[in-house]
Amino acid sequence: AGICIVLCFLSQWSFVHRVPLHPRLSVPLTRRLQSVAPAGASEDSVAAQDGVLEIGDTVTATVLSFNDMWVELTVDGSRGRMHKADLSQVEVKHPEEVLRKGEKVRCFVKQFRKDFMALSMLDTFKDRLRVSQLEKGHSYDAKVVHVNPRIGAFVDLGAVANGLIPLKTLPGASNKEKAEALRLGSPPGREMQVRVVDVD
Repeated sequence: AGICIVLCFLSQWSFVHRVPLHPRLSVPLTRRLQSVAPAGASEDSVAAQDGVLEIGDTVTATVLSFNDMWVELTVDGSRGRMHKADLSQVEVKHPEEVLRKGEKVRCFVKQFRKDFMALSMLDTFKDRLRVSQLEKGHSYDAKVVHVNPRIGAFVDLGAVANGLIPLKTLPGASNKEKAEALRLGSPPGREMQVRVVDVD
């Protein structure tokens, strides 16, 4: 299961929300490595003390193979994939222009999929908070980025992934009433403050 952040609004509804920090609820925000680099390993391979990687971490990956669109890599025994658009800020027509098989490259964890971790050579989360940096009891400015009347509202609180305000936690006797409250109370672009109540 993915990490969940419990948030409550400070400037809108007064009740507490249990908010998974990713729109795809089945996708975790952390992953335990199959094997952890020993003490004294390269500083480019960064993981938590218990061997858990999270989105935004820096890792050293080894290039295994590539085709016109994708690069296959390994990170301490775990499978990684990288799209050619994540190789450089300059357009790359084929990964072989910038990579060689067997080469070790510094990458950033972009996302965790079911069978692999998505990697990037671009630090797209440079100014974003990691999940481990979110402090219990701390308040964050947030902005609604998307509203799904069947699921809830997705909010950006400056972290590596968006938070979800589930529809079932909103006021209203029916889903129709809750969806209407969501549409009127939290349109995209709406700014608010949220507080982290718990992280599990």
